[in-house]
Amino acid sequence: MAAVLDEIVARGTWLAPTQVVWQRIAEAPAPRLRRHRQFAHAPADLRRWWQQLYDQPTEQRERLRRSRALAGMQVVTAHLAERRVLLLAGSDAPFCHVMPGFGLLDELQLLAACGVPAADCIRAATSSATRALQIVDRVGRIAPGLDADLLILRDDPLADLDAIMEPLVLIRAGHPLQPTALLARARSWGSPRPAGRISADY
Repeated sequence: MAAVLDEIVARGTWLAPTQVVWQRIAEAPAPRLRRHRQFAHAPADLRRWWQQLYDQPTEQRERLRRSRALAGMQVVTAHLAERRVLLLAGSDAPFCHVMPGFGLLDELQLLAACGVPAADCIRAATSSATRALQIVDRVGRIAPGLDADLLILRDDPLADLDAIMEPLVLIRAGHPLQPTALLARARSWGSPRPAGRISADY
């Protein structure tokens, strides 16, 4: 691992651990996944797809394999954080009980649990992401001339990353949006592709 980390650092490679995917795979088909806050807002067809693909009983050996995979990913991510590797936040939504938006927030929490400072967790989903995508001239920072995409919070996320879970207002291209209204729209969203096509993609 040390040799691989040396190479990653030397090359300035960007990495997106997507630990949330490994976490959900390890947990499925645990009933508590259905109590996750995202389920109240997930469209019915997406919930059905998750249940068909991932809510089947698994053997003890497979559950142990999944748990080891998650633990391994957490160890690797902690090493990446220690070496100050350029990390990005990704969720692979809608894979395996990961809903767009919620999955990204959960990924930030998992990065923090591996020792990534709160400021770097936030950068992984904002300014670092735009650097990796080479769109820093458009989004990702608060600066004159950039798209006015902001998340207004009640508390300081640098003091407590949980603050990102309860936004007061979202601003998209300068237009304020209410979180409750967006969540209501999410529930009525329909899959743009048949479940079979989504399954094939994954």
